[in-house]
Amino acid sequence: MENQEILDSGLASGSDLQLNSSSKDFLRQTAKWAKFLAIISIVFSAIIVIIGLFFGKFMSAMSGMQAAATGQTMPNLYSGSVGIFMAVYYAVIGLIMLYPGVRMLQFSNNINVALSSNDTLALESGLKRLRSVFRFYGILAIISLVFMVFGVLAMLVGLSALGSMK
Repeated sequence: MENQEILDSGLASGSDLQLNSSSKDFLRQTAKWAKFLAIISIVFSAIIVIIGLFFGKFMSAMSGMQAAATGQTMPNLYSGSVGIFMAVYYAVIGLIMLYPGVRMLQFSNNINVALSSNDTLALESGLKRLRSVFRFYGILAIISLVFMVFGVLAMLVGLSALGSMK
């Protein structure tokens, strides 16, 4: 029981959280890695958006080259609505994936400001940005799991329909 009182004594006094030098060093290293990952994420998101914007033209050119090489006249699937759909799809995915990169960069910048000037508000803002990154990936994981469950259910329904056709 005495141990519980000792643990709770710091909470009851209302003292502010203080970071020791190793905690600050961990945050500083985390901010550096976050900045590195943020820059990579932003660059790849931009590449995905650019690919999305030029996807239809690129696939049309590729199928034209394939048709010329084989001497066949193939219908160009990527020049019409499929190409437009794929272009919009890649552009949207790229823009969605830009969000965590920007938030990680904001986290890194805020943590660096907080550690250099002992600014509690900057620390709070940085941790808030980090929370939004984890929330984004959590929601993305939930959405992915739901799609996987629907995919398995659709596969089971399809297999049972095939089994009933025999």
